[in-house]
Amino acid sequence: LRQWAGQVVDPDQTVVVVVDADGRPTPDCLAVCAADHLFGDAKVGAVQVDVRMLNCGMPAPSVGWGRRYFGRALVRMQDLEFRVAIAAIQMSRRFTGSVAMGGNGQFTRLSALDSIAGPHGQPWRGSLLEDFELGVYLLTEGWRTRFTADTHVAQEALYSLRRLLAQRTRWDQGAMQCAR
Repeated sequence: LRQWAGQVVDPDQTVVVVVDADGRPTPDCLAVCAADHLFGDAKVGAVQVDVRMLNCGMPAPSVGWGRRYFGRALVRMQDLEFRVAIAAIQMSRRFTGSVAMGGNGQFTRLSALDSIAGPHGQPWRGSLLEDFELGVYLLTEGWRTRFTADTHVAQEALYSLRRLLAQRTRWDQGAMQCAR
């Protein structure tokens, strides 16, 4: 990324945005993140935006009525998890200065990435939870991280309990890797 951007861009004024393949950011994401209390503050290295599920209320894949009902309920639960529980946790982390980065809707200042890139020029170090790991490195390097619910990125929730458990197992393994 740095080689591609070259010397043409100002790393303090350049923001790298990570959105998953199923992610749909709102059109105002960059404008919201440019606010004075977010990237308008030169000490802010990263901003995490709210995450919502875009497939709430949509029919589950063609399966029996019981699995379809369960799948739709699972999607609604994930939406509530992100929009209520995780958003509340992130908002409370603003007071402790420990807002966590998530994969979808993660905005990071290029100069902050440069500051944690290390001798090999790699800000991402290979953890299964690379987004959370990046946030930890930013915080330990002295950057501030912020969360905003003023905009969001929408992503697809999982209809399958098996896939949800696999996703959460990967998240748990990644968090354990970040403990180092």
